[in-house]
Amino acid sequence: MPGAIRPKSPEVVAGLYSAIERMRLTSSSSVIRSAEQVSRQVADAYAAPDKTFDELRRSLQNEEFRDPLRDFSDACRAELRALRA
Repeated sequence: MPGAIRPKSPEVVAGLYSAIERMRLTSSSSVIRSAEQVSRQVADAYAAPDKTFDELRRSLQNEEFRDPLRDFSDACRAELRALRA
């Protein structure tokens, strides 16, 4: 997650952890693992130096950028499919 995409305050990170704890009540272990990975990426981005717009653009063009929510959304989609079956 690029440093330019950063939570505005530590409360955002705390809210993320709170959401994950609520997910633990009903979500599969796959969804929880993916959510925990997202929270680690958010914390890393929060601590990383800011990137300029040009640095962000270059990373997107070089395919260095990986959507931090991709695995999480895939796990959620798989869980929804399983619940519908």
